[in-house]
Amino acid sequence: MAFEPIYPVLLTVSPEAAALSRPERVRHLSRQARVALAHCARLSNLSLPGLAKDENGAPLPENGIHWSVTHKPEWVAGVLATAPVGIDIEKIRPIHPGMYDKVAEAPEWALIGKGDLTGKGDLTDKGDLTGNGALTGEFTPAGESNLSGRALLDAFFQLWTAKEAVLKAGGRGLAHLSRCRVADLSPGEWTELTYADARWRVAHRVFANHMAAVTIGMEPMPESGGPAESAGPATGGGPAEGGGPAESGGPAAGAGPAAGGLPDGAWRRTARWEIVDGTDPDSS
Repeated sequence: MAFEPIYPVLLTVSPEAAALSRPERVRHLSRQARVALAHCARLSNLSLPGLAKDENGAPLPENGIHWSVTHKPEWVAGVLATAPVGIDIEKIRPIHPGMYDKVAEAPEWALIGKGDLTGKGDLTDKGDLTGNGALTGEFTPAGESNLSGRALLDAFFQLWTAKEAVLKAGGRGLAHLSRCRVADLSPGEWTELTYADARWRVAHRVFANHMAAVTIGMEPMPESGGPAESAGPATGGGPAEGGGPAESGGPAAGAGPAAGGLPDGAWRRTARWEIVDGTDPDSS
């Protein structure tokens, strides 16, 4: 099992980008994500690939180098690796209560002390989750050792980013979200998930009110003999804010082979996160 480091790069987006038209902003964020990849290439001592995508928008590996990018209004991220890799970032923000059921089922939530999901929708205004006209308050499900407030939001975005990173690495879309299951985790540090007959390990970084996730390990599990999973579009996208449309970051950000081809054997890395000031002219 290899333990070589991986260098995910987080790059700030200039505040002026918010004033751009949507098409211009998408192009700007895509360019910034490529800057992040270039930084990762230098840190990793890897050649920057041509960044080609398949018909579903999933990045194609080149000469054994896989890549993944993600972009949000305030941050972009990119990573290169010698095995399928996925990266995701999300701003930690209020969400609609129904999103908790979407990201994970009761046994998964139980791993982080949320308890069962009965009593969903009990919103109590605590005044600490206001923002952007979204839901305000604390979601309090029934059960013992429940999370609430900011801790619950952190847990939600840890699960969401971990699952999206794994789905990107597997070349699949969010339609497979329910097939990606949490097996174990350490809050704010790492998450282990099972997906596509493999156990995946994801590293996290909490920064500037955002949660980032990158795949750092994969180990095939014994064959189950079940039916093969069909490949879906490797499109990304954040959870909807306050029941509204999902946050858009432009073209789909994915990783790995679109057909879901996973590496043989096991691999594991350490994540060495790098934060870069994207407003610095020298950063490009």
